Parts: sequence; C-alpha cells; structure tokens
Amino acid sequence: MKDAIIVFTSTQDRSVDDVIVNLEKRGEKILRFDTDVFPEKNSVSVHLNGDKLEGLLIDESGKTCKIEDIKSCWYRGVRSPLFSGINLHPGHLRFIEEETRCALWGLYTSVEAFWMNPPILGSRLIGNNKLYQMKIAHKLGFRIPDSMISNSPEELAEFANSHGGVAAVKMMSGHVFVLENTKDMWGIYTQMVEAKSFTTNAKNIKLSPILAQEYIAKKIELRVTIVGDSIFACAIHSQDSERTKHDWRRYDFSNVKHEVFNMPKEVESKLLTLMKEFGLSFGAVDMILTPENDFVFLEVNPQGQWGWIEELTGMPISNAIAENLAGTVR
Repeated sequence: MKDAIIVFTSTQDRSVDDVIVNLEKRGEKILRFDTDVFPEKNSVSVHLNGDKLEGLLIDESGKTCKIEDIKSCWYRGVRSPLFSGINLHPGHLRFIEEETRCALWGLYTSVEAFWMNPPILGSRLIGNNKLYQMKIAHKLGFRIPDSMISNSPEELAEFANSHGGVAAVKMMSGHVFVLENTKDMWGIYTQMVEAKSFTTNAKNIKLSPILAQEYIAKKIELRVTIVGDSIFACAIHSQDSERTKHDWRRYDFSNVKHEVFNMPKEVESKLLTLMKEFGLSFGAVDMILTPENDFVFLEVNPQGQWGWIEELTGMPISNAIAENLAGTVR
C-alpha cells in the first residue's frame, strides 16, 4: 500500500521539522532520510526486477520504509556524505563518495511517486541555472535584468559601462564555504562592482566566470514561496537598511520589516505558469518591485528556505507543504 512519505534532506536542515510534525499529527507514515550521514548511519537497499522496484530505507534510528510503499517524496536540501568516521586515502574516499552519489541518484530518479520537486528538474535543470530561468521567465512576460556571464575582464567592464559604470555581481551556485579546520561558514553576497574593478582584478576574474547584472532600483524586494497552487508573497523592506540594500540575505531584522504582500492576480498567474513550465511544485522566487511598481523576476530556488518568512509573517507555508506531500491538496 502506497502510504509512506520520504523526506530526503540533511541533518543540518531544521526547516523540515515543522512539516514533519504537521504530517505526524495527520497520522501520516513518514521517514526522514539524511543524506549527509549515508551510508555510515542509515541504509538503502534497492532491488530492480524487470520494471518492478522494491527495497528498503532505514534511517539513523532504525526506522524502516519499503520503497514500494512510497507515495510521495520531498527532495529537500540534500547534502553530500560527510564520512566523519572513515579514515581512508583521498582517492579511495572519492571513489566511495561517487558510488554513494550514484546510488542515491538512481534511487531518486527511479521511485515512482509524487515528487516535490523531481530531482532531475529541480536539481539538474532548474537549480542554480539562472540564465535558463530568466530566459523562460522573459518569454512568459516577466521583466528580467540585463545579464552577462563571463570570465573576460574586458567584456565585464564594457557591460558595466553600458549600465552607468557599475554592475551587480552575484554567485551562480549559492555555494557556502567552510573554512579549513573550523566550522565557520562563508558565503558571497551580491556586490556592486565598478567597471574599472574588473580590469584591475583581471588575473583573478579569469579564474572563474562571473554573473553580472544591471543594477535595478528597488522599492521593496519580494520572497514568493509557491507550494502547488498556493502563493505566499512576503515584502522585504531591504532598502530601509544600508546593510541589506544590495542583498537582503545580510539580514537586519530589527530595521528591515517583513510583511505579507498582496500580489496582483496577473503576476500570480504568470508565476504559476512559470512553475508549471519548470515542472516544479515548490519554489522560492526572488523578485524586485521597482519604485515605478514594475515586477522584476530574478530567480527561483527549488529548495529555497521559508522558515523565517513563516515565523515573521505567520503565513502557513509548512502546512501547505504538508498538505501537498500528504496528497490532500495538489
């Protein structure tokens, strides 16, 4: 009987806790599978007999779930295994890591169930693919920022000069760095870069492509969490603080108000069309509302965070996720 819900996540992800509690209160059968401790502390066994997929998932506590009983899966914040208790040659460790990755990927892409979101779409096609996202969004009628990806200092400087001598530079991957021999985590926020800086730092810029965009003036920023056909729009008053002026992820909660935003119906309709075009049932969309009240699409994160939005605004995002996974609303 297909009655089980699997959450593929990591031990570091606390955002799923409220959803799991919600599902347990509903009497749903749920198993949390933390990928960062696989295969040291949990287990996967998959048997493919013809086109019939069977097997067993076992979590850290020993709780089990038959693969053939899975009705829905949440591909949420998965991380590579840590292998904290294994002391091996780096070459051997890389071999194990790759075999582990392939085993899990085979599982993700073979289980026939409702996925939020399908990994092959959310992770491989949409996630961190800003150019593709913006291209599709523009086709659907959204305004997008003029953008360039390049490791040519000269091209980037010319691009910045075409937009008043400055460009907004941001990461494409959203990767977080952990400093060696510490637990300190570092990320790179959106920066305003003058044209001359691209040429004066030419040696470093040539090492890696950069995403540069025209700077778009902001009235407010919008974090729009979409779950199925439900839209939860939050206005972030990032311009009220110098700290968050160029990137609200520099959080300044005492000065930056977060509140429920009433999205125009035509914008909501385009966002739902965009999600269907991407094949996503969950997404965290970042947008800008300009001083002229134009809506500018920036990106959608198929595994985006929503916990602080729910806490500050009271919007029932976790409940909507639970309803979709349970099959109550889809």
